[in-house]
Amino acid sequence: MDFSKIPMFVLGLIERTQRTVRGSADDIGWLQCDPEMPPEDGTERFMEILNNVRDGQRSRLPNSMVYLLVPGLFSNHGPLYFVSIQTSFSNMGLTCHIAKIHSEASVEKNAREIKECIEEIYQGSKKRVLLLGHSKGGVDSAAALSIYWSELKDKVAGLALAQSPYGGSPIASGILRGRLSNHLHVPKLMKILICKVMKNFKCFLLNFQGRHASFGRLDL
Repeated sequence: MDFSKIPMFVLGLIERTQRTVRGSADDIGWLQCDPEMPPEDGTERFMEILNNVRDGQRSRLPNSMVYLLVPGLFSNHGPLYFVSIQTSFSNMGLTCHIAKIHSEASVEKNAREIKECIEEIYQGSKKRVLLLGHSKGGVDSAAALSIYWSELKDKVAGLALAQSPYGGSPIASGILRGRLSNHLHVPKLMKILICKVMKNFKCFLLNFQGRHASFGRLDL
């Protein structure tokens, strides 16, 4: 095919389409491809622990620290986010808090708020804090320790992460690489959509909770 006869704007359209369709495929497995950060496959150990939990063999977590759950993106719009996990910790006699952050805020802002939360917990309990970060909450937590390490190193027991996008978000990267956000205001539209959905879901839960309570009173 002789590309020299194709108008430049058509070639540009084809190139943008190919880039958008490919998205962030090249980012997949970035950690495995980094020679300086070879990952350790903990799948076997994870499955062993998971099976033990399913069989009711729960490992006893130490009570010598306070557990701080750091939520992920859009968690402010989920009324039950982390609630069951906090309840499980409480049932084991462990002190557990959920960080009061605005999940859509910048990493830097949340890092500062997490730092203040850790200091407040440590001052009140005299126990070190173990951070458990989910999704963006893990990135925010790691940033807090990185930026304020000199002030937090004696107050933090450790950091555990779940599904934290250290390589970025493939969906976000794909959208930005496709240059859609400049024309369609994609981030703003996505936030409005998700917040609207979560708001309706919250109303549904509250309504169901009220009806369930009514049924409970009738059963009594």
